[in-house]
Amino acid sequence: MRLAIEHIRVERGGVYAELRCRPARARVSADQARAALELLPNLARHVCVNEKGDSFGDDIVGTEPAHLVEHVAIELMAQRHGSGEGLMGHSSHTGEPGLMLVKLSYRDDLVALECLSRAVELVNGLG
Repeated sequence: MRLAIEHIRVERGGVYAELRCRPARARVSADQARAALELLPNLARHVCVNEKGDSFGDDIVGTEPAHLVEHVAIELMAQRHGSGEGLMGHSSHTGEPGLMLVKLSYRDDLVALECLSRAVELVNGLG
């Protein structure tokens, strides 16, 4: 799988990024999830209400790559700030295959943009 940021918009209270994934129906594999959790073990404890449970650890295998980018970016921001308090994200489908919208709350817009970029690189590096 390969992700690319197609468009970013910074507004008061949120960074909005359109992420393109190829192939369009890619999902995070068990090996990719394991690699992500080895790099960032706290991802498993992120709050993430989904059909599989209440944590991202319950949902990481089989999720969309953009959803993984959302959580990686939040984790990187939390590391930079020393806490994840007040940091949130949301991923949603745009209706176009392979294109998802990721919204991140932020304390510092420049840190959010850097962490989003690093998160895309990290997820792309998982294979």
